Amino acid sequence: LRSIKFSDICVLLVDASQNIDKQDLTIARMIIGEGRGIVIGANKWDKVTDQNSIKNEIINQLGISLSQIKKIPIVFLSGLHNKGIKSLFDKIIYVKQKLGSRITTGKLNRWLSTILENNPPPLYKGRQNNIRYITQVNVKPPTFAVFMSSPNDLPNSYRRFLLGSIVKTFDLEGIPIRIMFRKGNNPYVKK
Repeated sequence: LRSIKFSDICVLLVDASQNIDKQDLTIARMIIGEGRGIVIGANKWDKVTDQNSIKNEIINQLGISLSQIKKIPIVFLSGLHNKGIKSLFDKIIYVKQKLGSRITTGKLNRWLSTILENNPPPLYKGRQNNIRYITQVNVKPPTFAVFMSSPNDLPNSYRRFLLGSIVKTFDLEGIPIRIMFRKGNNPYVKK
């Protein structure tokens, strides 16, 4: 757990010849919760006989159990025969680049205006919840702040929709993303 806190990217090594167990998934959730990049290393790939079905089974299990991140990078390798190690390091570098990616406020706000035009936030008690703008406030993991009139009244479904749309539009699949919803200050209120 201490290693997770002090790292940028974690490689979770699982035994491909067995099913992914509950402890592996718990560790993966901790990694994601800390906002670290994750790469799944499915070791002992040389022992697997029906590789296609096992590969699909692992991908499906991760998709269901770790649904907060789409398309987690998985590398199938054999430590004994030294196969797949280069691919593992390629994935680590790929995840590191994605974790450090920065999106300009202009691009984010153009994306946001299109989203709001096509899918405005639902009304709350008959009133519109105005989303003013979005900006990226941090990297590792990419963290975004959305400024709006009433963040507490925005439904979780719309929050998930915005998160999914950012991930898809800006190609941030496979890494944890954070979005904070903040109340913008009213410029007409005297302090």
